[in-house]
Amino acid sequence: MTVVQISFFVLAVASVASALGVITFKNAVHCALSLILTLLFLALFYLQLGAMFIAVVQILIYAGAIMVLFLFVVTMLASEASDTQLADRIGACAGRRLELPALYWNVH
Repeated sequence: MTVVQISFFVLAVASVASALGVITFKNAVHCALSLILTLLFLALFYLQLGAMFIAVVQILIYAGAIMVLFLFVVTMLASEASDTQLADRIGACAGRRLELPALYWNVH
């Protein structure tokens, strides 16, 4: 095996692992960071093929500008409540929906 083949297989394993991180992480910021890592590995594949311009465009446009925009939107839209507080609120709303008809039924 040559050095190019070994580096290809190492990049392939690392890019598949980071792509699986995009799918499996539950936190949106962790998913975005894993996607940035996947895009950087893709740029390294382009460098390995000798496509310098595509690699630079991949890093600047996708891993740079678009992912910064995505992280900005995620942080702007993130609620201050944690997931457990959100689940408690959903449960409380469902409980109120069941409680009001029962109260109305008992009064009449």
